[in-house]
Amino acid sequence: MNLRICYLHDENLNASKGVARKISGQVAFWRSQGCHVDIIGLRKSMEGGDSRSGVQKLLAHWKNVHVRKRELLSNGYDLVYLRYIKWAPELPALLRGMGCVILELNTNDLTEFRLAGVAHGWYNRMTRSQVYGSAHGCVAVTHEILEQAPIGRSTRTIVIGNGIDPDHCQFRPTLNRNGQPEWDYDLTMTVGELSPWHGLDKILDLASEINELRIAIVGNVPAALTVPNNVTFTGPLTAEELSAHYSRTVCAVSTLALHRNRMNEGCPLKSREYLVHGVPMIMAYEDPDVPDTCDSVLRLPNTESNVRESVDLIRSFVWRARSMDREAISKKAIRLLSNSTKERLRLAFMDDVVSKQS
Repeated sequence: MNLRICYLHDENLNASKGVARKISGQVAFWRSQGCHVDIIGLRKSMEGGDSRSGVQKLLAHWKNVHVRKRELLSNGYDLVYLRYIKWAPELPALLRGMGCVILELNTNDLTEFRLAGVAHGWYNRMTRSQVYGSAHGCVAVTHEILEQAPIGRSTRTIVIGNGIDPDHCQFRPTLNRNGQPEWDYDLTMTVGELSPWHGLDKILDLASEINELRIAIVGNVPAALTVPNNVTFTGPLTAEELSAHYSRTVCAVSTLALHRNRMNEGCPLKSREYLVHGVPMIMAYEDPDVPDTCDSVLRLPNTESNVRESVDLIRSFVWRARSMDREAISKKAIRLLSNSTKERLRLAFMDDVVSKQS
């Protein structure tokens, strides 16, 4: 397969390490299969800082599309693989000029932009159909996300949950002198860029309720946040540091408040990292790749009171997790969630969409 692909995004990859790992993992596999891939980011690194107003950010987005337009149109790509972005005046013309467009959907854009503010939500609602209307194919990470998208009848669709590169997530237990697991933490939650649907507030309430739990929060968290004494903020960690951290934590916590984004189905990248590292996991949503019968996963209801009403259940699960076979958890996760499994399916879909447009 020798497709020429432009991977176009508007992400802050410095702040969102999980997204950065996903993109690099996808592109590495596509290149290994003979594709030429250019990763093009519309957003300039640290442009304008965090103090810009919503209008300033929007105008910067419009300018970025304008600046990139001539460069992108001159490169002769077979397709543009686009993570969903806000509309800009020149975006539809740019996408039409690039030929075949595959749109990747990672979240419910209506609710996510609404959470960013009323103006953001209104702007996206009024213009989103023009972004979706440019797509010849759509790849969504869940069925729920695909169902809310205003996709045309002729647009090809497929659901592919997030995968992960197991080579970067090696299972490696930390043992003491007696050959027993050595735990630094009972629970770990990674948050990347903090969002309401992570449910960090619920974990902090749990820490106050069960003060014998040792809890670690990994990622960018406001420094002024008041927390119980049994909670540690590690700050962002490198991939190697994160692997070492996982080997010393009993359980990991995935998304707990997806209901705040008006969603019930998800497949966050951190959940894949947890399981490939062999770490039992607590979650509160449906995942297309994680069956209800999975013993290494505690699935809570997707409600505002889920953690508060499950304190005893969580305490029991953390205790049982200490004796779970982490190597078996890791091997099963690699088989189901590896990038190679996911990306072969994605490449076949892209190739089919391109061939239908030729």
